Amino acid sequence: MALAIPAGVPRSVSVRVAYGSWPRGDDIATCGRLSKGAGEESGKLGEVLDEISVYYAKQLRDNIKAVTSMIEPLMILVMGAIVGFIAMAIILPIFKMSQLVK
Repeated sequence: MALAIPAGVPRSVSVRVAYGSWPRGDDIATCGRLSKGAGEESGKLGEVLDEISVYYAKQLRDNIKAVTSMIEPLMILVMGAIVGFIAMAIILPIFKMSQLVK
């Protein structure tokens, strides 16, 4: 692979040739890999990578929003339990003291 890049072979092709296919641990998904290859061929790699980064930033934002919307009901229940415990910890001793006075 190190010899292919100075020879003018695009990195996407040299990686594919060196590994026989795309490496499994690559951090860019298939669509990103194809876009990167097209950007190298067209000479607009920077613009393509910018578009890919915008796409993945939107995906990440959407995933974070989905996860937080799933966690919100659980957080409400936990907070309700904490508030209920504190309220009971304050009120029960008052009731016990009022029964002793009678």
